[in-house]
Amino acid sequence: PTPTISVRVFFTPPSPLPPPGMTTKEEFAAAYAPLAQELVAELTANFEMPPHAVRWVDEVLTTTVAGGKMTRGMTVVHSLSVIRGGELSQEERSLATVLGWCIEMLQGYFLIADDIMDQSVTRRGRPCWYRTQRPIDGAKEGDEVGLIAINDSFIVFSGLFRLLKKYFRSKPYYVDLLDIFNEVTYQTELGQLLDLTSQPSPSVIDLSLFTIENYKLIVKYKTAFYSFYLPVALAMIMAGTATDAALDTARPILLAMGEYFQIQVRVVVVVVV
Repeated sequence: PTPTISVRVFFTPPSPLPPPGMTTKEEFAAAYAPLAQELVAELTANFEMPPHAVRWVDEVLTTTVAGGKMTRGMTVVHSLSVIRGGELSQEERSLATVLGWCIEMLQGYFLIADDIMDQSVTRRGRPCWYRTQRPIDGAKEGDEVGLIAINDSFIVFSGLFRLLKKYFRSKPYYVDLLDIFNEVTYQTELGQLLDLTSQPSPSVIDLSLFTIENYKLIVKYKTAFYSFYLPVALAMIMAGTATDAALDTARPILLAMGEYFQIQVRVVVVVVV
């Protein structure tokens, strides 16, 4: 037989304290609950949703968005601070934080759907949302959210646009925010397609499509655009520095960082004897 030696390489980036004036992880995390509750409150006020639906959406927003590393979201605030050359005004910090949580909601949308497609069991140390007990009175023990989670992912995705509308509609760059969120969402969905179709048949192992070229496209489109390019681009849009030339300069650097981020996860060495 051919022995296989799996060598796992894990990378933990340093986590220094943020420079003075920058948002801490605790400060950023605390900003989410009020935003989520704004979305929950309007379900009754504007959309006639009954209590059981309000509770369901509350659980979706609490369970699927919060609880991650929040690196993407915090990068918006920190990038804007760097571009501004130091301390941000309270309004700038608050708006950048909202944009950061919009990215985290985009991430939540992607993860709900990805877990269903991959038939994953856990996410962030707890059952995936689609495998979670249904948050509704009358559900029996073991009644899972199941494929209702598909619609829940749509609700999370729509929620970020409701926050954009509330906080940025009066800003001159509002359309630019809508455009980049839609563009990066499409890019990520294309990356997911490349990932899911890298095995042509679910019943036969076929690595013919899993080439280094396709792998680079997968990590670029599925991860790098929304995890590295989007946070910095949003800060540039807020700062008024997101010219075509500036974005064209920043994009390849940030996408290369995203590729590095993905490649470092695991190395598998096959030894033939």
